Amino acid sequence: MSWAIQSKVLAFAFGLSAEIERNLIAQRTKEAMAKLRIQGIKLGRPCGQKNTCHIIDGHEDLILDMYSAGLSKRKQIQEKLIKFATRVPIFMYLTDYRERTLKDVITQLEPGLFKKVTGLDVKDFELLVSLGVFNDALMNDAVYKFKRYEDASLEYSGINKHEGEGVGLFDTVLSHEDYEMM
Repeated sequence: MSWAIQSKVLAFAFGLSAEIERNLIAQRTKEAMAKLRIQGIKLGRPCGQKNTCHIIDGHEDLILDMYSAGLSKRKQIQEKLIKFATRVPIFMYLTDYRERTLKDVITQLEPGLFKKVTGLDVKDFELLVSLGVFNDALMNDAVYKFKRYEDASLEYSGINKHEGEGVGLFDTVLSHEDYEMM
């Protein structure tokens, strides 16, 4: 079998297993909720009760500034996310803290460089994180793939000063052994 066919078969198998797992989870959830209803337990938030905290708490000034500039909240977040997505690879390439998580590098180690490269400051990044726009698993995968690509580039040029160190992803750090095994 060629590699292309094997890849397609593998992708199909993963997709099928994910679909089956999703269906099983949905079935278990529905059964558990039906059981609770039979027991007389009310599900959800009590009627008339409102949220006491909001996702944007602590970011009111930033949002009001942008809103007064004529941008809706959705447009503000969209612009920040586009800036992040298009410029963070450059930031990751320029920073030298390969063994730390991207979150730590942005918020603690290199906030000035992050601001210069992306045009966003730490408050902007924390707002995006608090809104839940990042899927941690997908971000970890994207950072992993970037670092694999970067490794090949650095090895080709003869620069390999991080040999044997752990590798930071978006919100987790892999040991050198785990990184090499993946």
